[in-house]
Amino acid sequence: MVPSFNRILSFLVSRLLFIFFLRKWKRYTSAFFMACVIFIVYIHSERTSLVNFDIEDDLIYQQIFKEKRVSALASLKAGITVHVSMLLLFISNDPHASAKYVFILFGIQSDFFIFMTLYITSAKDTIMWILVHSTAPIHFHILSDSNSVAVIDTIMTRVERRADCRFVYTTELIDHIYDQLLDHLKTNVPNLKIDAVKDHVATQMLPLVLPWHYYNQDRMIFVSNNIKFRADIVELYEHFDRFKPQQGIGLTLLQDAKFAAAFSVHRYLQPHSNLGLSPPHGWPGFNTELMLLNLKEMRQSHLFKRYLDLENQFPILTKYDFKSRNVLPQMDEWLTLVGVEKPEFFFTLPCQWNVQQIMDSDAFEYCRSDIKAMAFNS
Repeated sequence: MVPSFNRILSFLVSRLLFIFFLRKWKRYTSAFFMACVIFIVYIHSERTSLVNFDIEDDLIYQQIFKEKRVSALASLKAGITVHVSMLLLFISNDPHASAKYVFILFGIQSDFFIFMTLYITSAKDTIMWILVHSTAPIHFHILSDSNSVAVIDTIMTRVERRADCRFVYTTELIDHIYDQLLDHLKTNVPNLKIDAVKDHVATQMLPLVLPWHYYNQDRMIFVSNNIKFRADIVELYEHFDRFKPQQGIGLTLLQDAKFAAAFSVHRYLQPHSNLGLSPPHGWPGFNTELMLLNLKEMRQSHLFKRYLDLENQFPILTKYDFKSRNVLPQMDEWLTLVGVEKPEFFFTLPCQWNVQQIMDSDAFEYCRSDIKAMAFNS
């Protein structure tokens, strides 16, 4: 449950009085000042606009908005609703994420409150940046767990108070749709050994099995909560019309050397290989934080369904001597490998739609001249 403003205020006052009455103020001085800072930040985030148009400490985002631009594409897509999928799992009690924000508040562990506030800020900013620019209604499809529903409702309530764009959201519990997804996979992916892949699919590949859950949808944009938009999402949606018949997923290329080491053995054995290297002479792999999912094509593609099977993934790992970060490949690793093997399945988005803060190559510097969306990784 998300603590309300009044409850937090009452808690802070009561603890303050308790401490001073016991004359232990010296012992708790540092915690008191830290709590005051947290309290002031919380009030400020509640009472100010979610979107700061004068970001002075970010050179890339300085003076982005002189006036709100109107997308010329909106008239071409009149009547559409853009479907956006977000994956917000375990945001109410993620111990790994919250471990970075552990504070002692008057002698009481308060890492849950701190992490929840920061995560809410990240997710609601992503949603607000989409709504600020969009000229079409948005339907957010949020996949989460039952313990995080209250946090998500809080996020969307805060967004609703400030959003100009029409939107609706649907929170779908992963524990409710999980069995249904596995049933769809059993039916649609022949010879798939469900027992061997179900945990892997749920934790690493979930966005890629959405075509069978959203069986009545043909197009969906998957967005991580690190992405901040500065252009109309309708303009991004327009790229669906540029897909060739066999293309199922649209992504940008990585702008760093994330997979350089993973392909290093392959490049040593194959001196002419450019896998994992930066442009203009290399192919760095895919960035999966923003994806255009052509759900209809993904459902129909025998190629895509074949490579969902782990037995067909391991030969690719071996073929390219790929060194995965885990025992089983992550989603970005898997899509990168399939992209090497079957590039015809993928549409490469312009790099301006997922600009990374840190680039390992000057080849992508031109992307900063017309940023459409940017990833702010924590």
